Amino acid sequence: MIIFGRLSYENFLSVGANPITIDLAKEPSTLVIGKNGSAKSSMLDALTFVLFGKPFRKINKPQLVNSINQSGALVSIEFFRGSDNYKIKRGISPNIFEIILNDKKLDFDANVKDFQKRFESEHLKISYRSFCQVVILGSATYVPFMKLTSQAKREVIEDLLDVSVLARMNQKCKERKSSFSTRLLSIDAKYHELNMKLRAKEEILKGAMEKDKLVVEEKQNSLKASVDAFKILETKKEKQQELVDKISDNIKNLIERTNKELFDEEMILISMEQELKENKYRYDLYQNHKQCPTCLQKFDSGISTLSRELLDQIKDAEDDLENQKLKIDKVRKEKHKASQLSEILQKEREKLQKLSIEYDLKHKEIVLEENKINNKNTTLNDYISYEKEIADLKKAMKELILTKTTLETGIKYYDESLIYLRDDGIRSRIVSQTLPLLNERVNHYLEEMRFFASFHLDENFNETIKARHRDEFTFESFSEGEKQRISLALLFAWRDVAEKKNSLSTNLLLLDEVFDSSTDSDGIENLMEILTKLPKSINLFVISHKVDLLDDRFSRTLLFEKPGNFSSFIEKK
Repeated sequence: MIIFGRLSYENFLSVGANPITIDLAKEPSTLVIGKNGSAKSSMLDALTFVLFGKPFRKINKPQLVNSINQSGALVSIEFFRGSDNYKIKRGISPNIFEIILNDKKLDFDANVKDFQKRFESEHLKISYRSFCQVVILGSATYVPFMKLTSQAKREVIEDLLDVSVLARMNQKCKERKSSFSTRLLSIDAKYHELNMKLRAKEEILKGAMEKDKLVVEEKQNSLKASVDAFKILETKKEKQQELVDKISDNIKNLIERTNKELFDEEMILISMEQELKENKYRYDLYQNHKQCPTCLQKFDSGISTLSRELLDQIKDAEDDLENQKLKIDKVRKEKHKASQLSEILQKEREKLQKLSIEYDLKHKEIVLEENKINNKNTTLNDYISYEKEIADLKKAMKELILTKTTLETGIKYYDESLIYLRDDGIRSRIVSQTLPLLNERVNHYLEEMRFFASFHLDENFNETIKARHRDEFTFESFSEGEKQRISLALLFAWRDVAEKKNSLSTNLLLLDEVFDSSTDSDGIENLMEILTKLPKSINLFVISHKVDLLDDRFSRTLLFEKPGNFSSFIEKK
C-alpha cells in the first residue's frame, strides 16, 4: 500500500515563493474551501505533476510556472511503500527530476521519459490514467471511466489488475521470436553455403574408393554398420518423441486444470471473506448499538437471538474459511507438480535433441560413405586431403545444426507463450473473471447512493444500465448528477478491486467539487454516508464550495486565499 505524506509546492500556478505544504496523511478527512482562483485544485495538479510529470487539469507545462516569479517551480512529495521511503522532487525552470529511495538518490541510466516509465512500473506501480481513476475524481477536466475508449478502458483495467505486465511480456516475446527468426534465416543461408561446398568436395572424391578395393570393402562394412545404427537411432528417436509429447500434454492439462481450480477456489475464498466481513459488521452493529444507524429504529428484543445466530454463522464461516484455504493450498501443491514435470520434460527434450543430432549426423555419414564408395578418379592422397576438408565442413555444419535446433526450440517456446499472452489469452480471462466483482461493487455503491439502477460492464467494456422498470440506457443518456453517481460508484468499486492488490492500494482519495453543481441534497447525504464508512486508513480530501453543508463534517478544513498575487491557505479544525 502506498502511504502519501507531505506534499509541497512553490512558484507553481498561483503559489509564489512561499511554499504550500500539506500533510496528506495528517487527518482522516479534510475539506478544502476557498473562492474561485484561490488555488484549491492546484494541489491536484501538483500531486500528478510530481508523480507523473503532467498536471491533473489540461494545462501546458510552461503555464505551470508562476506567471509573476516566472521560474523556480518546484513540487516535492514523500510517500512510503512498505518499509521503503520515497522522496520525489520535480521542477520547471530549471528542470528537476529526483527520486530518493531510502536516502539514496536513484541514478538516471536513460533519458527522462524512460526513467519516468521505469519509476511508474518498478516503484510507483500505477499509471497516470489508473491513478486518476482510483485516487482522484474531479469535475473540471476529469474524464470518467465510462467516457474512455474501449482500449483506454482495457489499459486502466489491466493496469489495476497488474496484468499489463503480460502485455509487455507479449511484446518481449514477439521481439525475441523475431530476433531468433532472423538468426535462423542467416544460419539456413550459411548451412546452404556449406552444404554446396560439401557437395562439390564429394563430387571430386568420386572414384577414390575403386582405386583401393580394401578401402571400398571397409567402407561397405562401415556403411552396413551405419545403416544398422541409423535404424536403431530412428526407433529410439520416435519413442523419445512420443515420450516428450506425452509429458508435454500432461503438463499442459495439469496447468490448465489447476489454474482453473485455483482461480475458482480463490474467488470462492473472496466471496466467503466478504460474507464473513458483512456478518461481523452486522454482529458488531447488533452488539454495540441500540438502534439502526440508518433508519434510527430501535432494535427489538429478538435481536439477541439474531446476534447468537450471527455469531454461530461467523464461527462456521471462519471454519469454512480455513478449510477453503487448505483446499487452495492443496491445489497449489498439485500445481507445483507441473514444475517437476517441466524439469523432467526438459531432460527428455535434451535427450531427444541429442538423438536428433545423432540421427542427422548418422544420415549424413551414410550419404558420405555411399559417395566415397562410388568415388573413381581421385588418388588416395587427394582423397585424404579432401576428407579433412569434408570433416571440417561437417564440424561447421554440426555446430550450425545445434544452433539451429536451439533457435527452433526457442521459437517454439515463444510461440507457445504468445498463445497465452495474446489479448484473448490469460489477460482476457483475468479481466473477464474480475468483471463480476467490479459490477457487484458498482451496484452496491449505486444502491448506497439511492440510485436504483442495474449496472453491467461486459468483456468488451460496453456498459448496460437498466433503470425505470428495466429500461436500458447508456451512460450518456443520464443527467449530469446521475452520471456523477455512476462515476463515484466506479471510483469506489475500483478502489475495492485495487485494495485487493497491494501494489495499487493507497491511503489517498481526492474528490474535486463532486458535491457541487450536479449533486442535490439527497445525493450529498448519500455520498457522505458512504464516505463515513471508508476505512480508517483512508485520508479523504474534498474540494467544494458548499461550506455551509460540509464544514462540520470533516476533521480538518483548509481555507485557500489569494489576498494579493499569490495563494496561501489557513488550516482550521
